[in-house]
Amino acid sequence: MKMKLRIPNKISRVWNIDKDNILESRTKGGVGEIFKFCYYVASGEFLCETAPMHHNIMILAFGSYKFGEYVRGIYFKEKKIVYLRGHEKEDWLEATAKMLRQYGVPKKVRIIWGEKAAKILAKDLEGL
Repeated sequence: MKMKLRIPNKISRVWNIDKDNILESRTKGGVGEIFKFCYYVASGEFLCETAPMHHNIMILAFGSYKFGEYVRGIYFKEKKIVYLRGHEKEDWLEATAKMLRQYGVPKKVRIIWGEKAAKILAKDLEGL
C-alpha cells in the first residue's frame, strides 16, 4: 500500500504536483522546481518550495504542524541526491525515503541522511 500523500491547498494552487515523480513537480508557471520539501509522516502532508525558501518559513506559510514534526529535505537535482535533515527519529526518515520512492523518485537518486551525509554535503549545505 502506498504511503499517504496530502498536498495542502496552498501548495496545489501554485504547484503542478507530479505523483509519478514527486520531486519533478513544477510551479504552475513551469519555471520553478522543487529544491526544499517537508513531509509529515503521520498525515502524509507534503510541502515544497523553490530556492531560496527556508524550511521554517515554508512550514509557517503552508504547513499544519510544528517545525520539529516534519522531516525536512533538500533535493540536489544536479547531484542526484536527496538529503533528509533535522530528525532524530530514524523511522520517520525511513518512511520519508519510502514515500519518495513510492511517488517515483528513481533509484539513481540517492536518499541520504545523518552525520556522514552532512559531511559529504557540507559545502552544499552552507547557508541552507
